[in-house]
Amino acid sequence: MSAPAQSSQQSTSASDRGYYVYGIVPQDVEATADARGVGDPPARVEVVRHEDIAALVSAIDVTKPLGRPEDLMAHQQLLDASSADAPVLPIRFGAVMADAEAVVNELLAPHHDEFAAALL
Repeated sequence: MSAPAQSSQQSTSASDRGYYVYGIVPQDVEATADARGVGDPPARVEVVRHEDIAALVSAIDVTKPLGRPEDLMAHQQLLDASSADAPVLPIRFGAVMADAEAVVNELLAPHHDEFAAALL
């Protein structure tokens, strides 16, 4: 017996989603409405905040391949544009976390003091 065919237009489930991290910035940084990151189509950039620091992130579909030349360029362009307005601690290309809570609990909170000192 074969499994029923699944629609190719299913929406991305929560388990198929991750948060791509671009860099660490001061908490008062705002993502512009036109800021776009990696992915096809390019994802909208968001800011995840923790105390006086934050991370620039975008939600991505983790079932799709990452690492196209366009992704690398989007990563670099976002960091370049952000650093023109505020200090940025870049994160290595390809860093993906499970969700916004993981960005705070596994990245920002444990390294808060080091990140905050480096952004001064």
